[in-house]
Amino acid sequence: MSADTLKKISLSKVFSAAGDYLTKNWKAMGVFSLINYVLTATGVYILGGTQHPLFLLLLVVMYLFWGCFFRFYFKKKPYFEVRPFVRSLAPSVKVVFVTVVVVWGFLMLPYIPLFLGFASEAQMQGYLDQYVFFLQKYMQDTPLLDIVLNLILVLIMPLVLYRPMLAWVAALMGRRGSLRIAWSKTKGNYRQFVLMALVMNIPMVLLGFVAGVSGVGEVVSLLIFSPLLVYYNLVIAQVYDFFYLQD
Repeated sequence: MSADTLKKISLSKVFSAAGDYLTKNWKAMGVFSLINYVLTATGVYILGGTQHPLFLLLLVVMYLFWGCFFRFYFKKKPYFEVRPFVRSLAPSVKVVFVTVVVVWGFLMLPYIPLFLGFASEAQMQGYLDQYVFFLQKYMQDTPLLDIVLNLILVLIMPLVLYRPMLAWVAALMGRRGSLRIAWSKTKGNYRQFVLMALVMNIPMVLLGFVAGVSGVGEVVSLLIFSPLLVYYNLVIAQVYDFFYLQD
């Protein structure tokens, strides 16, 4: 296949292949789901969130865990090897940086008028007070905000997560973890990635909604979330396989 030929991914085949792998390897995937549940529950219930001093260590463990997951899927032994994991830090740091910048940009949008110099300090303080009141009264307590934020998330995830994540997987496999290569290989598939983000995001939203309405505890939600996250990473593995290995 020439470098100028665009590859179009079939999402139906990707989701189907991920499901087939999950069912055929249900024991191993069950173990990964259980470990993911334990790690996530540790962060939520034992450490109590990001403020705990050991939370950063937990993130490192989870980083190594998912790296081993992809190496297990692609049968790269040993499943933990120092050099690929170190090389994978470069694309992962870039992914985190881009994500933080994008999220920060969205959070700062309402404050743009404050930096235009058209209002006095007192007027800016008044604007801040009105904005906070509006946010609390009309946005935090309405499902419309969640819908809008999730739609925005679906549109930007191909740019800040899915495509860059392929570069991270490539680094774990011993290839070049170049974001430019990832973008080049997936060129022309933005719509497919948006649809994939939509399909993968809907169950998460429904899970949160059902848990909130039915009163199901976080323990049950995490039990459902863990194998779902494993399946989603199998989808990412299938996408990587298509763009990087099926030349």
